[in-house]
Amino acid sequence: LKFLSANLQLKSSPFNQALQKMQVVQHDTNLPEMKMAIGWHVVKHKETEMIVHEGGTGGFRSFIGFVNKKKLGVVVLSNSENDISDIGFHLLDE
Repeated sequence: LKFLSANLQLKSSPFNQALQKMQVVQHDTNLPEMKMAIGWHVVKHKETEMIVHEGGTGGFRSFIGFVNKKKLGVVVLSNSENDISDIGFHLLDE
């Protein structure tokens, strides 16, 4: 949550400038609604730009995402192999 807060610049941090540079789109993908930043996916979801990353290993899944314009972020953790991205996207843009 501290990492999420720093990415949203909710508090001053010596890393603010570096974190903002990581959110800048670097590459297009084959999907029109998704572009790549440094370590982040920049996704257009229902007309809202979200910056997200998700993953999983050995029966666990995670999702972190935020909407800069709304200063809104979410972390979803699960002890399941089932995809949880829909939960994260719903919490960011009902």
